[in-house]
Amino acid sequence: MKPRIALMAPRLGRYGGMEGFTWRLAEYLRDEFVVHVLCMQQDGRAPEGVQVVRLGRPLPGRAGKILWFALAAEWARRTGRYAATIGMGTTLFQDVLRISGAPTRRFWELTAPAYGHGWPRHAKMLRRWANPGHLLAMAVERLQLSGSRILVANSHLVRDLMRESFPQLQNRPIPVIYNAPDTSRFAPPSPQARSRARSLWNIPPDCIALGTAATNFRLKGIFPLIESLRHLPKAVHLWVAGGRSPHQALAHARRHGLENRVHFLGRVDDMPVFYAALDGFVLNTFYDACANAVLEALATGLCTISTRWNGSSAFLAPEAIIKDPADPMQVARAIAANLGKSTQRPDFRPAMGLAPYRDLLGGLIQQNTRDTLP
Repeated sequence: MKPRIALMAPRLGRYGGMEGFTWRLAEYLRDEFVVHVLCMQQDGRAPEGVQVVRLGRPLPGRAGKILWFALAAEWARRTGRYAATIGMGTTLFQDVLRISGAPTRRFWELTAPAYGHGWPRHAKMLRRWANPGHLLAMAVERLQLSGSRILVANSHLVRDLMRESFPQLQNRPIPVIYNAPDTSRFAPPSPQARSRARSLWNIPPDCIALGTAATNFRLKGIFPLIESLRHLPKAVHLWVAGGRSPHQALAHARRHGLENRVHFLGRVDDMPVFYAALDGFVLNTFYDACANAVLEALATGLCTISTRWNGSSAFLAPEAIIKDPADPMQVARAIAANLGKSTQRPDFRPAMGLAPYRDLLGGLIQQNTRDTLP
């Protein structure tokens, strides 16, 4: 009989970083384990053979969401009698805690420049400190570190930031397992596929198409990225996939006379086609634990550029890494210096993908079995 395990995440779906990772991991593990996903919300179907335990979300607000998920997931974990569990959100106790973000206070420090100078930045920080949900999240962060048998970081950047923020982790092993792109979906396109993709997005033959992907335009550095076009040839245009509302970013482009060179696409479900249409991909993020978009763009053979505060920039050559995402001139220099080149770092071969999680769970379950033998 296969061991029963649980993955605990606030949301399950194919769209989004944590959501998509949970979906792929559940699908991968189902052959070796009976897989349950404990989540509050489900977007679309679950992987075949995976059971979803919906916890609901009866409490309003961010604080209500965090509190309910922490308590409901813990109750389901205890009553489910699982052989092993993996936590991927604000969970309290688990065998394996996958850390896929910076400590809250450090995240605030890194992303504060995204909100400009003076009052806008101060107002954002005040709202953060006044939000009880953020304070609750920080309390859960501290608790779950001691409530997990194994800590796993999804990038060396995340591991290092955790150790900076929590001195008790200095001597604790924290294995790093990077995400891996699905190479069955993300691969260099054929000339015919590239031509079709460019036609789909109405990209003229003489246009140099840069792409980016973002939900939060501020945090992903879209505003300075737009400004960087002023320092690049007029043939360079920017296509933006994702985002809730482009109105502020579009107004920013208009103020700089760039509205005809910036194209907002909204949610893009077929990202391989999007990458196939591009000449380069830039993720000018103020912070990303390990942006999947960078790994996907590299897998499609694109010239890819990002910032030093993105964990997946470890896969990039040094000249393709932007030091200050708030500086449009730095962004423009990185684009101009790398367009048409391969920017992947050839010597970086870390642990990646889903198999290491299977091995971790298998080892834990074997250890638990030995410990219970008479």
